[in-house]
Amino acid sequence: MQNIANSGWLYQIGDVIFGDVLTINCDNLSDVLNVYSKSIYKISEATFNIKNNVFSKISNKKYDCIIVNAVDNGNENPEFIEYLNSYLKINGIIAVVEINDTNFKNVFTYKYFYNVLRKVINSSEGDNFDGYYMQSIYGKINQVFYSSGYKSVKNPFLLKEKLRQIYLNKYLYPLFSSLVLKIYNTSNFKHKTVLENIINNINSDLNSDIIFKSVTKYLVIPYKVLATVKDIENNEYIFLLLRGADKNVRANIELEMINYLNAEYPMLSKYLSKSIISGIYKNVEYIIYKKIPGVSIDSYFTDYNIAERAAFDMLVSIGEMSAQSNQDNVLNNTTKKWFNSLKSYENANPEYSNYLDTLFESLTKEVNENICDLVLFHGDYKIENLIYDPLNYEVNGIIDWDLSEKQHLPGLDLLYLIFYTRRIKNSTSFISECENVFLKEGFSDNEQALLDEYFIKFDISMNMFRVIKLFFILHHFSCRERTGYEVAWLTDLFNKIWNVN
Repeated sequence: MQNIANSGWLYQIGDVIFGDVLTINCDNLSDVLNVYSKSIYKISEATFNIKNNVFSKISNKKYDCIIVNAVDNGNENPEFIEYLNSYLKINGIIAVVEINDTNFKNVFTYKYFYNVLRKVINSSEGDNFDGYYMQSIYGKINQVFYSSGYKSVKNPFLLKEKLRQIYLNKYLYPLFSSLVLKIYNTSNFKHKTVLENIINNINSDLNSDIIFKSVTKYLVIPYKVLATVKDIENNEYIFLLLRGADKNVRANIELEMINYLNAEYPMLSKYLSKSIISGIYKNVEYIIYKKIPGVSIDSYFTDYNIAERAAFDMLVSIGEMSAQSNQDNVLNNTTKKWFNSLKSYENANPEYSNYLDTLFESLTKEVNENICDLVLFHGDYKIENLIYDPLNYEVNGIIDWDLSEKQHLPGLDLLYLIFYTRRIKNSTSFISECENVFLKEGFSDNEQALLDEYFIKFDISMNMFRVIKLFFILHHFSCRERTGYEVAWLTDLFNKIWNVN
């Protein structure tokens, strides 16, 4: 899943990915490329030494695009690239992903400072490629060639964001990235990314009222690509590009939810993005939103307590305006969907499935006997998904509604807010924070104060809070973090919170 989820960088290669594609040492791309490409050819376990005669494995044909994994197999060399050129069609492209040496790893070495100077002054010999630098967010490298050896506990994405206002940012950008995507273009035509081609396509439409000018930010995150684009009047828009493998899944869910919220909760409408254009370009679905004015926590300030408090106040307002009874058994239907997702986990077994069935029955009985009003559930409520007013730190907008539900138990979003703020502060994983909170030290004084205030506001008993904690874990591991955990560990976590027997 890691390989598939973080494949949005393929759009940087351009429209050639829709043609005949050869991949070298990147078999994990097949599932995604099967959606995009006309045909796919693969070479596995190849080295970049010409003497090893890797080219005897290449079928005697020409390709629109050759994608090379140089992360796990060492850097490519000029001779290797030169040989690959002979297998390209006219206007074909070679795309190489490799480790970026200038990314805060081994900073106290001569090699690091040499690479800094080389990148900044752009004086490297033979740099005849377009470079697209990819970020590392919360220790997970946003790219397809995932290797645990390249994990980092640092957050260069946040550092890079804080330098966005610096004039020389385009030169400093490589210093804050983990990898570089090199595009070797052997012809004279100007290389364009898929996003640039979408923009050109929209601009050429005589019926369009907007002329887009420049891309100011491009971010690859699991399941989608987000870009900030300015028009000729410097208004900003958010471009959402959906990966082909997730076509018609999460982006449409988000758009459907935003339309529902605008109609159902007029008071909430001012905090939501407005969709202005949507369409499909060569099997890539895109939606364009008018950007909400304000700043993100990543790029503006680091006082997380202020940001968390403002997010809490907004959450209370959402709960108050959306509270209603459990209509049409919506709670049971939604919860059953989460349980079924857990039962389909790759490491699941019959004993685990039976355990989940028993847990579902126990929870359903408890909820039906102690039912409270349900509220709108965002599903990914964290300070990074909020837009803040830079003057008073109040919330201007809420984004990323693709995991939301129209109704669920109150308190779920508050737990997401608390846990993801902890992750930022402590540079840890969600699983680590589950262990810290539920199995070891519990909530901090500030976190407990927020919980107590919320419990009073929505009349939540301590017994119901146990139910809410369990639903919170259920949602996360059924809808968000679907891999990377042991069934026994999750079962133990459930049992610590809820005695199934």
